[in-house]
Amino acid sequence: WINSGEIPGDGVDNEGNGYVDDIFGYDFVNEDADPWDDNSHGTHCAGVIGAAGNNPFGLAGVAPHARLMALKILNGSGVGYTSDVIRAMEYALDMGVPVTLHSWGRLEAASPLLSAAFKSIAALGQLLVAPAGNSGGNLDASRESYPPTSLSSVITVAASTISDMKSPFSSFGASSVDLLAPGSGILSTAP
Repeated sequence: WINSGEIPGDGVDNEGNGYVDDIFGYDFVNEDADPWDDNSHGTHCAGVIGAAGNNPFGLAGVAPHARLMALKILNGSGVGYTSDVIRAMEYALDMGVPVTLHSWGRLEAASPLLSAAFKSIAALGQLLVAPAGNSGGNLDASRESYPPTSLSSVITVAASTISDMKSPFSSFGASSVDLLAPGSGILSTAP
């Protein structure tokens, strides 16, 4: 994804959305237009989703023609604020993003504000996707939330191996999890 309404590096909010030079997305942690991924998790997930095929690395994403927007909501230590998550969700909605992936930790996952934001964003037509989590637990029994996977407006995805089996660390649940997707032992665009 490229924000065609911005002119790179001119220091001006060209399209008037409140964010200067947001060419590829936005960093809500440092309040700048450089959403660089500190720990490669987002880069790895993006590669699993959208890596172009026929490359010398021998990998291809599951949707190689997808356009991906980077939105940074956690710092290098994995710490962030619910308010930044909500602002990023609103930004994506305002920019016309039809699907968002919420692959981040337990950042106030049970927050009523975050649950309300998920419901509101989904009601406005955005498809929300979230991982089941990495505790290995049964979400049907514990109703743990990573992010609010218990909401019907969220598609919850468990991690699978290259053998198309559930990854040992992945949380699961017959009622809580909607599908499996590549999550371990997977080549991607980051180590």
